Amino acid sequence: MSRGTKIEWATATFNWVEGCTRAAVGNEADEGCAHCYAINFIGRGLRPGHSELVRLLKTPDARRDGERRDWSGEVAVHEGRFAQLDRWRSPERIFVNSLGDTFHAKVPTAALHRMLDRMAAVERHVYLLLTKRAKRARNVCFEWLSARGRTALPANIWPMVSASTERALIERAPPLLQIPARVRGLSLEPCLGPMPSLPSFLTGRASIGWVIFGGESGAKARPMNAEWPGIVRDACLAAEVPFFFKQWGQWSPKRPDDAACPPRRRIVLSDGTAVDPNDLRAEHFEALADGSATVMVRRRSVADAGHLLDGVEWQQLPPAWAAHVAAQAKAQTDSVATGGAR
Repeated sequence: MSRGTKIEWATATFNWVEGCTRAAVGNEADEGCAHCYAINFIGRGLRPGHSELVRLLKTPDARRDGERRDWSGEVAVHEGRFAQLDRWRSPERIFVNSLGDTFHAKVPTAALHRMLDRMAAVERHVYLLLTKRAKRARNVCFEWLSARGRTALPANIWPMVSASTERALIERAPPLLQIPARVRGLSLEPCLGPMPSLPSFLTGRASIGWVIFGGESGAKARPMNAEWPGIVRDACLAAEVPFFFKQWGQWSPKRPDDAACPPRRRIVLSDGTAVDPNDLRAEHFEALADGSATVMVRRRSVADAGHLLDGVEWQQLPPAWAAHVAAQAKAQTDSVATGGAR
């Protein structure tokens, strides 16, 4: 748990659930889970005596033994950490469970209801509930709303789903949109393919209110087509939905200051297929000529790749965030004026 997180779209992280299993899309593995940062984050942090964390990993010594590190399928649930929310006195935009999935099957429903109770009570913060288990998120929220006699989630609880591909988006967005909430969001990170269905989820009475987008980072990062961020941005602009471009990732478009033939390049086709320049065929040259394929260069770091899109920083937040902060400031001022305390 920390304030001042390096995750740009949040101001704090809060992990009361740790551990996960790789998600699925239909009956197939979710491509977005292939290079899960949480597995490696926990694995790198293991120290002697960390028995609680060791049990979350199937192969805690995988890197040392040359194997793939993976989840064990166990999760650790720490409800005692809820007290931390009270200790943060200023409003935070909190990414809940960055080291697990809040709605994992092994997190007890009763614990999730208590989580929602606590978040409703500590209303100074906004809670970003990202998940790849959209159907369970919907079901748990419905059960909680029914049990509490409410018709919608508190305005400071924002359910969101993560999707890296079109198939994942089509599967997860509809259950999300069924959850009555002030803001519902999408995290399209890492983006691994075009998402032509996105505009259909950005309009209508029940729609998405925030889109976060980014490329993949890490040693095995996969490049994305350079056109995708602009397509998603334009769809958001057309629907008046805030768009947050987090990063290009480990790869970014070829720049004027690059060498004529940068050593680490990939030609990324419109469907996301990445081709080594040494393996180009006639159809690849045609795709480059018509602009449907783009040249991506692997950078020294994510910072070097940057987060500018057409030279502009896109880090928009839902208007509900500014309204929330203003309401909390007013409540604090009113409390002081009347001699009360919050």
